[in-house]
Amino acid sequence: MDAASVAALLAELGYPDNTPGEVAERLGAWEEESNGTVLVAEMEGNGVGLAAWTAIPYLERAGRWGRLVALVVAGDIRSRGVARRLVAAAEQWARTRGCSAMELTSSRSREVAREFYRRLGYEDRCGRSARFAKLL
Repeated sequence: MDAASVAALLAELGYPDNTPGEVAERLGAWEEESNGTVLVAEMEGNGVGLAAWTAIPYLERAGRWGRLVALVVAGDIRSRGVARRLVAAAEQWARTRGCSAMELTSSRSREVAREFYRRLGYEDRCGRSARFAKLL
C-alpha cells in the first residue's frame, strides 16, 4: 500500500496531520492484525479509497461484531460505487469471521455520508453521535 496515498485520503477524511512515514508504520501494524484489515481501492495505480475494519468478540454473548474503523473515497471520484464496494468487502470479511452485525460511526456534520450508510441498511442508533449498525 502506498502510504502517501493513504495519508492523502486520511486528510480528506478530516485527519490532515498524518505523514506518509507515520501512516506506513500504522499500515504495518494493520498488516499484522489478525482480526482486522485495511483495503485500498486503486484506479490507474492511484489510491482513491480505503476502508479499515476489525472483528471484535462479544463479551455478553457468543460471536463477534464488525467495526468499520475508516472509510473514505477521494472527492473527485465519489458516487462511482467505490465506497459501496469497500463496505461490501468489509461486510463479507466480517461474515466469514462469524460477525453477526457491523457498526461504524460518522460525524453528524457528514450528512451525505450518513445518508449513504442509511441506503446500505445501517441505522442511526445513537442520539449524541452517529452510530450505525446492521445485522448481517
